[in-house]
Amino acid sequence: MVRTDIGRHVPFFKLLSYLLFPVSWLLVKSPYEGCQTVLHCAVSEELQGISGRYYANCAEEPWSKVSSDDAVAVQLWNVSEEVTGIK
Repeated sequence: MVRTDIGRHVPFFKLLSYLLFPVSWLLVKSPYEGCQTVLHCAVSEELQGISGRYYANCAEEPWSKVSSDDAVAVQLWNVSEEVTGIK
């Protein structure tokens, strides 16, 4: 998780962020730390031409089992169609 200001317009989020700030400061990455993997993948010459892999903390990680589950993908697609109203 990355400590951002994404919920700045949601009153409940603001209150929650003030209450949890001391804990989040210790456990949640700063925006600078959070962007390091994205930057690493974007500028690393060793990753040029490589696509479709998962990275975390500047290192390649294995895909989770649920991410390869076709039944879950179909269910997610169906729910997304319902929520957005787009077919």
